[in-house]
Amino acid sequence: MTNGVTNIMLDCGLTPKQMAAKGIRLASLSACLVTHSHKDHCKGLSAVTKAAVDTFMLKECHTAIGEKSHRISFISPREAFRVGTMAILPFELEHDVPTLGFLIESDGGSRAVYITDTAFCSYNFKDLEIIAIECNYNSIGRNIPADVARRVYGSHMALEQTLGFVKANMSDKLKEVRLLHLSDSNSNEKLMREAVQARVGEKVKVTVAEK
Repeated sequence: MTNGVTNIMLDCGLTPKQMAAKGIRLASLSACLVTHSHKDHCKGLSAVTKAAVDTFMLKECHTAIGEKSHRISFISPREAFRVGTMAILPFELEHDVPTLGFLIESDGGSRAVYITDTAFCSYNFKDLEIIAIECNYNSIGRNIPADVARRVYGSHMALEQTLGFVKANMSDKLKEVRLLHLSDSNSNEKLMREAVQARVGEKVKVTVAEK
């Protein structure tokens, strides 16, 4: 925490140089939450722990990454814990390695959910202000090898699944939907943004995370 503010990093898939270029100051972080062991989500783990940032992940994730640090703590699905002014509830997702999503609630009652790298989410949440969610593809190219297509279908959310989750978790408190993990080759950002905007209405901001 810095001056009583809890700053949480969600995954650490950037190198130290990339973090610096984006203005991320590791010294300002209260904690880092790691969803799973794929490099695009944990590439910067060593830098994060060396900066004395407490980091939370599944034991299976830690075993797969192989990073050793006393700053790493193991967490389990549906077992809540706290970081500063935030209550955090991890929950299971459906990917090709053990993966977590996170429900984060501030002491003031603001709630956000972070869901990435999953084929679907079987949970619903009340009174969300921010939904940050996987929206990997809207179509699978014809020239993609069959084994790659099967992996995408089995471990990533299509626009249709994203829209279904957003619809099921909408409330009067929703302020923003942030679309995550768009495929370089199988996603149409404009189409996806417009489809989600139509679903939530103009009062809710729809943004797209950098690829």
